[in-house]
Amino acid sequence: MPLTANKLFLINISNDKLIATLSLHVNDVPNNVTCEELLRQVRGMKIVVDEEGEKAVGDFVSDLANKGVPNPVVISQGRKPIADTPGQIEVLYNKTSDSEQQADESGEPSRQSHYNRSSIIMATEGQELLRLIPPGQGENGTDVFGKEIPRKLATDAKIHLGPNVRQEGDTIYATCSGRVEHTDGKIAINPKLVIPGNVDFSVGNIDSPGDVEIGKNVLDLFKVCGGNDIDIQGVAEAAEIHAQRDLAIRGGVAGKDKGVFTAGRDFRSKYVTNAKVKAGGDVEVGKEIVQCDLSCGGRLIVENGDLIGGHTFAIGGAVIGNLGSESNVKTVLEVGIHHDLRRQYETLVPEIEKRRVKANKVTEIVTPLLQNQKHLTAEQKEKATELLYQASELEDTAEQMLEQLRHLAPSHDETTYPEVVINGVVYPGCVIRFPRVEMRIAAALSGPIRIVPRRIEGILSIVAIDVASGSTHDLNGTPSEKGFWLHLDKLIRTDA
Repeated sequence: MPLTANKLFLINISNDKLIATLSLHVNDVPNNVTCEELLRQVRGMKIVVDEEGEKAVGDFVSDLANKGVPNPVVISQGRKPIADTPGQIEVLYNKTSDSEQQADESGEPSRQSHYNRSSIIMATEGQELLRLIPPGQGENGTDVFGKEIPRKLATDAKIHLGPNVRQEGDTIYATCSGRVEHTDGKIAINPKLVIPGNVDFSVGNIDSPGDVEIGKNVLDLFKVCGGNDIDIQGVAEAAEIHAQRDLAIRGGVAGKDKGVFTAGRDFRSKYVTNAKVKAGGDVEVGKEIVQCDLSCGGRLIVENGDLIGGHTFAIGGAVIGNLGSESNVKTVLEVGIHHDLRRQYETLVPEIEKRRVKANKVTEIVTPLLQNQKHLTAEQKEKATELLYQASELEDTAEQMLEQLRHLAPSHDETTYPEVVINGVVYPGCVIRFPRVEMRIAAALSGPIRIVPRRIEGILSIVAIDVASGSTHDLNGTPSEKGFWLHLDKLIRTDA
């Protein structure tokens, strides 16, 4: 420990050089020491003494003058260095635990379905994922000798950029839509969402903007939505599955009268029972379709399987093994007819007629007035012109609705209608319906046959063409929903 120049006082410096303490070194109390002299000796040791330290030295000397033995006093204090704060990574994507209750607008916790509690984090193209926060600058320290004590420096936060992410400035973005994979200092976007097992409570409902691949089954009441293709290796139960493009359910569908399955393009499965299925393209099923509400914008292909019960729409025709069953289960197959045509007809036609009636009334009133414009005031002319504009708008909206019906309605040329190919048997109890004509099967028909609409002596009917011999057999088709088709055809032909 250093001593002052007169060897009477001891200066104790802490190991970190942040505190200097003054104490008496000899047993006898000196009586001729002044504050100025003691401060001069302390500063001669290069120790920095501020006003607070000077006061401490003054108190120490006062105790000496009073023949007392003063306690050690702190005469100088340095300043500890403040370390830099490390660089950080701020997560910008939604990482809220789905097991936590979410608050509603009132601030109260909302009830959340267990089916919606998913551990999967999704992002969309262009979404902000992470923000890199630079290190916060600390402050260097100073010891009792006035020397600088360097602070501990921090480094930038490190993140490795994987596929489908980019960095601009301090922000990292997704370059495609998909699942966020952020582990072990790496972030990436996987455009395909892969679930190796079941879609159950451990996974929750799925809503992915890209492809979805499921290794096993989709259990009852779960929902899976994919922005592209969905491929399910196992069975889909009473679930709800929607693919913007193709939907493949390789294990089969057991819908239990609750399952709903849609594909923007093609749908494929091993079998489908008791479900609703809608596809914009083809529907291809290997084994059987039983008691389903099914519609496809392309062809229905059950080439070596059975279509039993339910109501099926196949705009592009059908290739079926067996239609119906030996127990004569009612099975309705509509070919070349859009599944939504009748509903749209019932909704749109009254609206079309209402708008046209209103537009005609306005025109009948206003037209004579405009033919004598010189007798009208400026205000009357303006009002008449406004009414005619409203009539034109009514006609335009009516035409737009009519165009929707034209889009759904089949051609008037029955030779362009798609066909039904039966490779096995058509059983009694089946109804095959084409636009404007249908047939009810009373006796079994054996295939392979092609079933198509044809005019026989000017009357639209349905015939069966033997694939092997080419021979034709009239199946005595009857008009189907005659009033509906007559009115629709008249409406479309008149306005085409």
